[in-house]
This record gives sequence, structure tokens and C-alpha cells, in this order.
Amino acid sequence: MHLARLPASVYRALIRREVITTFHNRFVQIFAVVAWAGSIAVAALSGRPEAVPYGLLLLFLYLVPLFGLLVGVSAAHEERDERAFL
Repeated sequence: MHLARLPASVYRALIRREVITTFHNRFVQIFAVVAWAGSIAVAALSGRPEAVPYGLLLLFLYLVPLFGLLVGVSAAHEERDERAFL
């Protein structure tokens, strides 16, 4: 079956499932809190306003790959439980 011929309800169900799974993932919640707290800390602790973008860049260059790795491991772990249904 070609993917373009699937009904729109299948795509909606797939997107809804992925969004719900993502928001229930504890790594996403922790990433949001760490990114928010880190951004506030960078803004509060930087000596000059010109240093804020550089500090945020360094923060997110560290957090985004870490987040990607943790979400990938979590997704692989969750798929292991669903293998019996496939």
C-alpha cells in the first residue's frame, strides 16, 4: 500500500499518538524545565546584555544533542514493548 493513499484519519491518529507520547515523556518535561531555568540563569547571571545570546547559544548547543539522545533512547525502549503487536 502506498503511503499517499492512506486516509487522513490514519495520519491524524498517528500524529495524535506521537504528540501524546511526547508530552508524557519525562525527558521532554525535564528538558523544558532545564531549558527554561538555564535561560533565566543565563539572562540573570550575564554581566552585560550583549553576553546573553552567546550564553544561550552555549546552553542550547549542550542541551539539544543531549535531549535528542535521551528521546531516542526512550523511543527505542518504548518500541520494544510494542513489538509483540507488530
